[in-house]
Amino acid sequence: MEDGNGSSRAALKRKKLKKKKRKQQHQPLVAPAPSTKKKKKQKQQPGPSPPPPAVESSNDALQIVQGEDVAPDAINNAMKPRTQEDGDSNGRRLLRALLAPVGARCFYEETFERRGLLVRGRGSNYLSGWCSTEDVFRALEQPATSGVDVDVTRYDPSSEKRKTLSDGIISATWARQQLDQGATIRLRQPQDRLTKVQALCRALEGEFGSTIGANAYLTAKDGAQGFAAHWDDVDVFILQLEGRKRWRVGACADDVYKLPRVSSEDFDEEALRRLCPHLSEIVLEPGDVLYLPRGFIHSAVTEGLENSLHLTLSCHRANSWADLLEAALPSALSEAIASDPKMRESLPRDCLHYMGVAHALESSDDEAADESDDDASLTEVASVRYDPEIPRSRSLQKKRRQRFAERCAGHCKDILA
Repeated sequence: MEDGNGSSRAALKRKKLKKKKRKQQHQPLVAPAPSTKKKKKQKQQPGPSPPPPAVESSNDALQIVQGEDVAPDAINNAMKPRTQEDGDSNGRRLLRALLAPVGARCFYEETFERRGLLVRGRGSNYLSGWCSTEDVFRALEQPATSGVDVDVTRYDPSSEKRKTLSDGIISATWARQQLDQGATIRLRQPQDRLTKVQALCRALEGEFGSTIGANAYLTAKDGAQGFAAHWDDVDVFILQLEGRKRWRVGACADDVYKLPRVSSEDFDEEALRRLCPHLSEIVLEPGDVLYLPRGFIHSAVTEGLENSLHLTLSCHRANSWADLLEAALPSALSEAIASDPKMRESLPRDCLHYMGVAHALESSDDEAADESDDDASLTEVASVRYDPEIPRSRSLQKKRRQRFAERCAGHCKDILA
């Protein structure tokens, strides 16, 4: 009996330790406090509660979070291989490390596809080692084609548009010369040439459930700019690796442009003021990460005497509900038409009397009047005598529209089932 009790007690202890370890792995990636007992004593002391972490927001479209207490090796630890028994995927650990001290759940519930997020103050070495200027030029030592593997660009202030300088096969020597003259080098899909960038992309693909793309942007110092203001058709995580860059970012005022499915053209200042009257200006330094949802207008210029290098990780290109339905509905509809006789039944013969733009006008006052008024115009009387089933009042027309919509929804449900 003692051996049985001892083994069950040991099993219970192991279960508690495993539960405690799992709880610790889901905590924000911040450096541990020196003593938890002192914190408890401070809470018991009278007086105002301590201020929250330094968070400032230029406007509702962008949140800025300070991360001084984040462990400096959080990303390296997140990328270390682990077993799946800890209940935390490689992609989730990497996302938490990129956005720390902002947690992944907080990011999805409050930020994702809603507003921008800038995390800064974690030290210039926080993102070091994943991509460098020399890595970019080393990648260009392999054959690189303009428009496919690399672009060399410069912003033209006279036309307020991007000017592409590269053409044909690009050499590392020529690209370095253009950089010295104020150009920007965009290395496309560096994950195909740099193994560390490939590791970041592969990890995040499991987290977001979509293909992760990447671009490396190397821009000359002293206020150089490579691209005009525009929005992208992807969500982006911008990792500032070297130098400093001043960004202007903002969400369009009209929801029509929210979460676009295609990237925009270049915007001049007049169009920028019209589309996005409230722009935030922020400076990214090495170690900072900026998240922008698709549809956020942005442009950037370098600051200081050092070239700027940032790595952009992008996700959710052509990965929306619209893309799914656009691809799935045509074939599903064809199959449903062929197999279900209900899909081949005629439309209600009176639908033209309550469907369409001519019957879309809605007014609660008019509907109330229609319900209490049995009088009708000569035209309505003639219609009723011709076909008594034609709905005369707007309230009845609305009910017929709702019934028609419910029937359409039922057919759509059958198609997608």
